[in-house]
Amino acid sequence: MKKKTRTKTVPIQFDELQMYFNEPYVIDVPSAIGQVVLKQPTVGDIMRIGQEKFYSTLNIFITNTTDNRLMLWEKGVDWNKTEDYELFIGLYHGINQNVADLLFENIKFKDPDKEEDNGELFFLSKKPNDTEEFTLYSEEQGVEINKEVYDHIAQYFRKLFNIYPEEKFTKSKVAKEWLIEADIRKMNREKDKERKPYSLLPLISACVNHPGFKYKVEELKEVTMYQFMDSVNRLQIYESTTALMKGMYSGFISSKDIKADDYNFMKEIR
Repeated sequence: MKKKTRTKTVPIQFDELQMYFNEPYVIDVPSAIGQVVLKQPTVGDIMRIGQEKFYSTLNIFITNTTDNRLMLWEKGVDWNKTEDYELFIGLYHGINQNVADLLFENIKFKDPDKEEDNGELFFLSKKPNDTEEFTLYSEEQGVEINKEVYDHIAQYFRKLFNIYPEEKFTKSKVAKEWLIEADIRKMNREKDKERKPYSLLPLISACVNHPGFKYKVEELKEVTMYQFMDSVNRLQIYESTTALMKGMYSGFISSKDIKADDYNFMKEIR
């Protein structure tokens, strides 16, 4: 029997200018049926629906097997040999449709009028015209979310929200057991602590109180997430370049140790 291994995820290049100007992202891959169109929520959209609800659903699309290795391990699944797409298939039932409506332009995951079966519109089935591969398919919408489509979704949302879960893999049995034991210790340490959901408030507060931030609080509600995260990153670059310049001119930093690009606050954000 062939040993199961992960396939290497191919990085996808997105047009960041289109993202900045809030153009929908169309996923139209040759191996899939139907198009999937992604869109951006505004800061106000997330505020109105609630951060915890929003990020709980977003996490289903952007999380990976490393982030969930303890849960997988306890089910007898090795995260080192499991695709992120397989994890997504196991989690997609938890998608909140109101949140999905902020992220997807042309598809729905659940039908609120079909409460008797949870209203799910996507089902795991054999890929049409394929006897081997299983895929998420919505016959009603004529749309398929296979591994390639999922890779586009996951990478797009990770870039959009600037959230990149850690990836840590190993072939060593000892290392696997050590990592799992470390996760168990961490879980036990934090089990009595109040769980704090991801929050935009610290970023918003820092930006609106910065003299170089152009948006007022009410205006910020209409700013898309890519525009907002771009502002957050740009302000950090501006502050670091300013600190370098002050340090150099005051004599605390040697100019020989600084690259020319470090002075440029208009450089590409990586």
